[in-house]
Amino acid sequence: MLLAWDPIGVAGSPEAGTEYDSLMSPLMHQLHQGADAKAIAAWLMNEMRDRWRLSPDPAREVRLAGDLVNWWANATGGDS
Repeated sequence: MLLAWDPIGVAGSPEAGTEYDSLMSPLMHQLHQGADAKAIAAWLMNEMRDRWRLSPDPAREVRLAGDLVNWWANATGGDS
């Protein structure tokens, strides 16, 4: 999902396979702790601004956050 989201535009490069790995652990912790899509989208937007020095795309970040929350709910049977 992170490579499909691809805010820095590197998904087409074979070397990009691990580009977003540093986001996985914080995202998984948030999902495990029951964060909703709104909280995850806010975190993603902060990451875009503070870490990647990019302007966030709120619609893109909200879409990914919703996809992640839905994926987590399906993967865990709805349990956090």
